[in-house]
Amino acid sequence: MKYSQLRAMFAITRASLRAILRSPSAIVFSFVFPFIFIVVFGFIGNGNGRQSFKIVMDKNADTINELYAALKATEGVRILKYDNDAALTEDQQKGNIAGIINIKKNSGDGTPFSVHLKSTSSANDKWPQLKSLIESKINEVSNRVYKDRPAYSLFDFNYPRDIAVIREYKTID
Repeated sequence: MKYSQLRAMFAITRASLRAILRSPSAIVFSFVFPFIFIVVFGFIGNGNGRQSFKIVMDKNADTINELYAALKATEGVRILKYDNDAALTEDQQKGNIAGIINIKKNSGDGTPFSVHLKSTSSANDKWPQLKSLIESKINEVSNRVYKDRPAYSLFDFNYPRDIAVIREYKTID
């Protein structure tokens, strides 16, 4: 760019800024109003970007083991209890619950526990991350319990089989 073109662009920019600064409403609607929206709506959201999972333990789940204790102590995991099956089904259909976890004690020479996750298609935004979280907790417990690193439990979850397909749930519902 030539020097004369740069001077002309600078003159136009300076004139535009002077015109904006002369009008109080232009200042408010150009700078202050958008800034307030960014600040206000920035504080509304999903916990500062942290993922939070609501899970339910199966009625037959073994809750006296290190894996359950590790899940319970994990930040971002809330274990809910339901007395009413209808309320549980409704929350599953709405996608409010990431999944139902069943921890079973194994009999045999293999791993002492197996974990099974059930979820629904309305929680498709949650269960993949929950699956990764459970696998990492299994690895964490395995590293702590077994120094030579055999697995603590098997994770039994098959994507098409264990996801109940219901109507598509949108967050606006």
